[in-house]
Amino acid sequence: MFAEEYVDSVKVRAYSSDLTPRQWELLKPLIHNSHTGRPIELPLKDIVDGIFYKLANGCKWRDLPHDFPDYRRVNEWFVKWRDDGTWDRVLDHLRRLARTAAGHDAEPSEACVDSQTVKAAATGGVRGYDGGKKTNGRKRHILVDTLGLLLAVTVTVGSVSDSAGAVELLRGRVYPTTHPRLRVVHADAAYDRDGLKDYLRGPECQVRLKLVIRSKPKGVKGFVPVKKRWVVERTFGWFGKYRGLARDYETNPNSSEATLKAVMVHVILQRKLHLNTPSSNRQPLRLTA
Repeated sequence: MFAEEYVDSVKVRAYSSDLTPRQWELLKPLIHNSHTGRPIELPLKDIVDGIFYKLANGCKWRDLPHDFPDYRRVNEWFVKWRDDGTWDRVLDHLRRLARTAAGHDAEPSEACVDSQTVKAAATGGVRGYDGGKKTNGRKRHILVDTLGLLLAVTVTVGSVSDSAGAVELLRGRVYPTTHPRLRVVHADAAYDRDGLKDYLRGPECQVRLKLVIRSKPKGVKGFVPVKKRWVVERTFGWFGKYRGLARDYETNPNSSEATLKAVMVHVILQRKLHLNTPSSNRQPLRLTA
């Protein structure tokens, strides 16, 4: 049984991570359009809310509250959407809507790259030691637009350098077909290395990109907002609000990447972007932390 007669949710009360009806109406067609095969017989909104609950609260899959569908079904849908590219398609669509609502072109011409090292559980598969952060775990390499919205992500062991991770990120995630207007990438001094520069100048790089190194003033300690580059720090700040991202427990790096994409989908939906507002009535978008 499916069609309009089947309810989206059977939960009586909502959690703080649950999507509102308006947010769900925006996401629902993107999820349904990605589905093929037999009709969906579970309340799909509860599946989505279960995934977001797990990411927001950092619990085990089996510890999802019992008013969600069986945790095995929730996990199966997360993995399905990881493998069939649904998280990528949903994120790309919502990011374009958010950029348009903010008065920008749907595709960015500038981006910012940075990395974040987090501890990885001993049971979480391969990991490596980041000497700079003195952390044994994994490193998240992300590329964001000038609004801080995720463009691409790759997860490596913690021992991979920032510049080497950026090469892997750009080589495997950035193409003329996926980011047609991208021309400039802003980064900090850790990316001012021959490996990345050689890649950007070489024939293997499919997108002609200009690397702009932006560093905080010399002698200044602590966080300092750096023009064009501070937005990626804010993106990591958004991620920090999700307890499921505090550590990396995944055995499959693809799942680690999918969690970041799912969190960004949740961030975009929950930040009151007024994505359904007619263009004539739109107000400038403010993505405040």
